[in-house]
Amino acid sequence: MRTSAHTKIAAAILLSSVATQAHTGGSWVLPEPSEQPWISGAATVTISRDGTLRVSGSGPMEDYDLKGELRHKFYPDWFLAERGRDRTTFFKAVIEEGVTRIGDFAFPSSHNLQSVAIPASVASIGESAFLGCCKLASVKIAADNARYCSVDDVIFNKDKTVLIMCPSGKHGAYTIPNSVTTIGKYAFAGYDAGYPIGGSDNYIEARYEHRLTCCSYVTILGRATIINEYEFDGAYLESITIPNSVTTIEEFAFAGACFESIIIPNSVTAIGEGAFKNCDRLTSVTIPKSVKSIPKNTFKLCRNLTSVKIEDGVTAIGDYAFAGCKRLKHVIIPSSVKTIGDYAFAQCDSLRYLTIEKGVKHIGTYAFVGCRSLRSVTIPSGITKIEEGTFSNCWELRSVTIPSSVTDIEADAFGYANNIAAIAVRGLIPPSVGPGAFNDSWKDARLYVPAISIIAYRFADTWKKFSSAEPVEFYEMSVAKIVLLCVLTAAVLFAAVFVIIKKLRKSSVRGG
Repeated sequence: MRTSAHTKIAAAILLSSVATQAHTGGSWVLPEPSEQPWISGAATVTISRDGTLRVSGSGPMEDYDLKGELRHKFYPDWFLAERGRDRTTFFKAVIEEGVTRIGDFAFPSSHNLQSVAIPASVASIGESAFLGCCKLASVKIAADNARYCSVDDVIFNKDKTVLIMCPSGKHGAYTIPNSVTTIGKYAFAGYDAGYPIGGSDNYIEARYEHRLTCCSYVTILGRATIINEYEFDGAYLESITIPNSVTTIEEFAFAGACFESIIIPNSVTAIGEGAFKNCDRLTSVTIPKSVKSIPKNTFKLCRNLTSVKIEDGVTAIGDYAFAGCKRLKHVIIPSSVKTIGDYAFAQCDSLRYLTIEKGVKHIGTYAFVGCRSLRSVTIPSGITKIEEGTFSNCWELRSVTIPSSVTDIEADAFGYANNIAAIAVRGLIPPSVGPGAFNDSWKDARLYVPAISIIAYRFADTWKKFSSAEPVEFYEMSVAKIVLLCVLTAAVLFAAVFVIIKKLRKSSVRGG
């Protein structure tokens, strides 16, 4: 099961403040950190009364492991100090000359940290060193640092080709310079790692509520070709402009980010898993024809997404791709799409109008489960099996059209869609039906079948339960199918006559 990194981080910090707590006198308290100074690798960390945290020494700080994947120390002592009984607070971090590395997750969710000074000796800044520092607005790097520089408080490599971090406390519009070719992991990440996110890949996932502001408007210029994983993870943005140079948006690149709309340019050919997952404010999106696949979880839990345009050229919609998009009302799946994944549109509560064009060959299990507003469904010809639970719990579903290509309808395919009033089945041969496929729909729904097949349906399992089976000419039968149907109908009639004659003989024998 794959979850985004912010889920792991948040859960880890939650554990650091809850699971590692000691139970005392009926209440939960954090364990107290060791007395100052704290040792972190080759460095020493102290916090003065004026709220300045100082890192001194000769060598690297220790790495911390909020993901729980490595064998480093789980959290820094000053993280606990800020949350312990003494509430040791720091507003400024000064890394002194001699320190060579700022460790991974060195200052996680330091909510009061406002400024950081980095000396010339620092040659390495660890992953997510300042993640979740919601008030951090000032980052100054010594001019003679050989590896890094800061411009307008944004951290770059020395030649400004890599944007490493934009601090979470930086507000207003920001334009990424032309020199940038790479944007670092978590560079604009704006969620607070100190709050639980949680969730599951099955159906619904708990949302996380607390996001941080990191620039209101972001414009990407220059030569960037890839938006890397987690770059804008949880960022609070009014808008973002992606240039035509970008060809790849990697997994979870914008997961949890706050923006209302985004234009994906035609230059983009690949989008990673969960790239826009949990973007609560996103209302509309167009997937260009240059993108061949909408992967797993891409727009999952975008709760305010109302408009989606999938251009002709997209060939696959992955598992959970739009699951939980509760305000999505209208979807047209173009003929270029061949597969729709499991739970792809699960629990799209407001989805009323669904068009699946010819070309789709496979619709996954529970693909449209819980689409409570859906009124009618026409399965495209080419589908041979309606999978388990595909349209289950579609409470408002009134009419269903099933093409002649369908030979199997799996269990619970239309389970608990108890308001179906009409089912049109175009197949000359009645499809096999799994348990609970129609629940109680057969009691009230009118069944429409090819006129030439009416007898076959009246004798077929499940189909014979429908109280009303009416003949309709669908005009999509080939000569071969008509001949086959005539043979089958004759066989059914012969069998019926044989049974009647047999019963009559038995009754005459008993009467004699």
